[in-house]
Amino acid sequence: RNKLEYDDVVITRSGANFGQTAAYKIKREIFASIDMLVIKNTNEIKGGYLSTFFNTKQGQNLLNRGSYGMAQPHLSPSYLYQLPIPRFNPNFENLIDILINDSEKCREDSQVLYHQTEKLVLSECKLDIWSPKHQLSFVRHYFDTKQYERIDAEYYPRKYNEIIAVIKNYKGGWDLIKNQFKLNKSSFKIIRDKMYNYLEISGVNVSNGEIDIINVEASKLPVNAKIKLEKGNLVVSRVRTYRGAVAIIDRDGLIGSGEFTVLQENGVINKETLLVLLKSLNYSQLSLKFSRGTSYPVLMDKDILNFPIPIFEKQFQNKVVDNISFSIKLLLKSNALLEIAKKSVEMAIELDESIAEKWINEELKKIQKI
Repeated sequence: RNKLEYDDVVITRSGANFGQTAAYKIKREIFASIDMLVIKNTNEIKGGYLSTFFNTKQGQNLLNRGSYGMAQPHLSPSYLYQLPIPRFNPNFENLIDILINDSEKCREDSQVLYHQTEKLVLSECKLDIWSPKHQLSFVRHYFDTKQYERIDAEYYPRKYNEIIAVIKNYKGGWDLIKNQFKLNKSSFKIIRDKMYNYLEISGVNVSNGEIDIINVEASKLPVNAKIKLEKGNLVVSRVRTYRGAVAIIDRDGLIGSGEFTVLQENGVINKETLLVLLKSLNYSQLSLKFSRGTSYPVLMDKDILNFPIPIFEKQFQNKVVDNISFSIKLLLKSNALLEIAKKSVEMAIELDESIAEKWINEELKKIQKI
């Protein structure tokens, strides 16, 4: 019953992401979770405009007002039916919908370019044609368990050695991450009453590497806020539940979780190439070999530093840098368009839609530089 159609609007009805809203702008068969409320498109109102309104401060206040429950707030369909929706002239609402469409197009183009680049990198080192062979059992000597200080079966499947063998057979040679990158362990002193920009492991989008920074008072910083991040650092999640949470830091002045391994370029391999490798399924599989713990499996810094990586030619890496940089720019533009749409609707509600439309045109000129 929750099959989505183009321009439907979906709202998270419960949990930590309660109230998050989006217009479905993809022509693809997909079904929404039961924890989503779906507003079906009737052509009476543009999905991009409606979802944008719910994401404004006015829309969020209305959704919060109708929530019930404490630890897990919920939103009932009956309350949603009764919500008032501000309506503006069709040109303004269409303009908001166009901004959302353009944002989705930038995001889609970014993902396509990233996946093309990943395919290019994996194809270059022959990891694209490798696939694990299923084994019901395998035998290892007691000497191995003593040498590696690991007795769990998850450490010894043959597939991990096969991945490593493919990497080490690369025509251009190979090296360990620790020889190509420097580990950033720089700490900082907490200054009372100061506000900090903090990056938690959950703040890294596993699918595209976007980072979500939260502004936290010094007294409320998590105990795990330990590392002073620098622009150009590559952060890698050591927590198994966030495998693939790898991102490039695009600004100074951030504080990072101690659950990150933080790397700085220090060799011939650049951060963009390493990002693509570490986010790939092959390296994600390899990371399982070194996981420690049961209820909260983690990697150690030394495990990530000892990953083997192929040494690509500089010209090839430059192509990767160009693609990843442009992919990131497309994501930035996508987010900028969403923000313009949201702020302009807030402006139209508080002031006037003609003022908001003029502001949109001014802001669009700025993001052309992204």
